[in-house]
Amino acid sequence: MKKWYVIKTKSNQEMRAIKNLLRQHFNVFCPFIPNRLNSQNSSKIKKPLFPSYLFIELDIFKDEWLKINNTYGVSEILKSSSFYPESIPSEFIQSLKKLTDNFGYIKFDYFKIKLGDRVKFVEGPFVNKICEVIKMSSKN
Repeated sequence: MKKWYVIKTKSNQEMRAIKNLLRQHFNVFCPFIPNRLNSQNSSKIKKPLFPSYLFIELDIFKDEWLKINNTYGVSEILKSSSFYPESIPSEFIQSLKKLTDNFGYIKFDYFKIKLGDRVKFVEGPFVNKICEVIKMSSKN
């Protein structure tokens, strides 16, 4: 039974890890945000939504997942306290995939937040807390 797992990549080597994992016939997912346009050819430069992390779908009892840690660009597959990797809910990946276009970019209409907006946390340690956006690190 295939489940989704998290892979930590080496710094700024997400694309290298993806390429090498695809060569090994793994199903990999890494959502991107368009960082900026390249002035030479007006193309988007990919910036991972979760820097140094990507997701992989596999069956740990059938797939050869042990070779993942030796893949160029990969630091490690995240594990629980046991020997086996810790899976994440497939609903999380499905939700992320709904937010991406055919090229893996998060759709622009998802990021409607702007300076001065008030936002409410819906989960995590700050659940139900309301805050104001006072700084944004990128125009995108």
